[in-house]
Parts: sequence; structure tokens; C-alpha cells
Amino acid sequence: MRLRFLVDEDLPRSTAKALAAAGYEALDVRDFGLRGAKDHEILVYALQNEAVKQRP
Repeated sequence: MRLRFLVDEDLPRSTAKALAAAGYEALDVRDFGLRGAKDHEILVYALQNEAVKQRP
């Protein structure tokens, strides 16, 4: 199983691209309607999608 990251909106979009280039799956919260969401909402999304939440 490949490690899946959920990149927080406080990080540049290039973070997800760099993770993907390194062989990881990288999801950006902005691509899933989570821009401005509270941390606990993002954590719930990460848990539901088996992703590690990545933030600065």
C-alpha cells in the first residue's frame, strides 16, 4: 500500500506535486472542497480516506 498524504491549504500546491513525483499519493484539500475547513473536518476527511494529514 502506497502512503497517501492530504496536503493542507497552508502549504503550496507544489507540495502535492513533489510528493507525487516521489511516488506518493498526494491529495490537496483545495481539490475536495475543504478550503477554509476546520482542522477537525480535515482530519475526519483524512481518516475516511486513509491519508496522513500534512501541514506546515
